[in-house]
Amino acid sequence: LPILENNKKFIIELTKDITNHGSLYIDEYKDGTFQEMVLEIQNEILRDPLSSTYKEYHGLTKLKESINNGKYPISLIYFNLNHMLDLNKQFGEKSGDMMLVQLARLLQNYCVTERLNGPRFYLVLHNTFKQRAYSIAKAINRKSQQNTYYIKNEAYRISLNIGYSSMKEKTMDALSFIEDAKNNVLI
Repeated sequence: LPILENNKKFIIELTKDITNHGSLYIDEYKDGTFQEMVLEIQNEILRDPLSSTYKEYHGLTKLKESINNGKYPISLIYFNLNHMLDLNKQFGEKSGDMMLVQLARLLQNYCVTERLNGPRFYLVLHNTFKQRAYSIAKAINRKSQQNTYYIKNEAYRISLNIGYSSMKEKTMDALSFIEDAKNNVLI
């Protein structure tokens, strides 16, 4: 993609793989407006526009890197927002979206948050043993239950399924790690 700025030509290379996820490569150019544009494009590629969390592909890529680079101990906390279908049916999809955004904001207070498809998220906690991950998961659950949201004059609270898993060394790949956390239900 050729760009002309201040009578200088620059090339941006955009690649897109067949799984509908893209990446961006910039070669040695750092100008405020140009760099802001590039960051905006990267955000659109990497972040979920609704929740502002990282999209599934990017999150899995980062998780694989963490596992393969030996950043241990590593823990993962898995979150599934309960009753999404009922919420969407009763109040409409905008209400369900609002609850997803509220959950994402809560989780982002703890660390970088990755969104799987639908109402599922996870946190990756580096240098965190299983007991600490358990404590964090319980704290997030308590915090999620403290807030009441009103949807069409009806009180609603976030209800979560939470699971967690930890590794002291590489024993699982990224997808197995997420699945292990999902199956190791805390709440």
